[in-house]
Amino acid sequence: MLPDIRKHFITAYSKDDKLLFRGNDLGEQSFKNALEANLGSLVTCEYYVLKRVAADAKLKIMSFEVTELVGVCDRRGALGVEGVPARFTEVNGTIEIETDATEEQLKELQEKVAVMCPVHDLYRAAGVKFNVEWIKK
Repeated sequence: MLPDIRKHFITAYSKDDKLLFRGNDLGEQSFKNALEANLGSLVTCEYYVLKRVAADAKLKIMSFEVTELVGVCDRRGALGVEGVPARFTEVNGTIEIETDATEEQLKELQEKVAVMCPVHDLYRAAGVKFNVEWIKK
């Protein structure tokens, strides 16, 4: 059986100190399925951990925008094909952050968030590969 690779997309943005989601023309905070909601949990957790870590470092986060986040999984896993995981195998995307942090400080923030975010830790423990770029606005 050939791989049936599925990609799940979400976008998110910060407004009034809350993280709001857009995706698939469903409106804010709506998801097409549980996997997309799971990606939403990931970026929500990262956002709030980032705010805490940045505040501790005396840095400001003015905006946080997930311009694209793609979770990749092979649908055969959900169909019970042996040896194929049902979970995401990789997460790719871009997050634009308006901040007073330097590029180097932003990279350090991203590394700290990856360690301190419980949802990110779950993904990492499951062997999910991350290719998410944080870009300074």
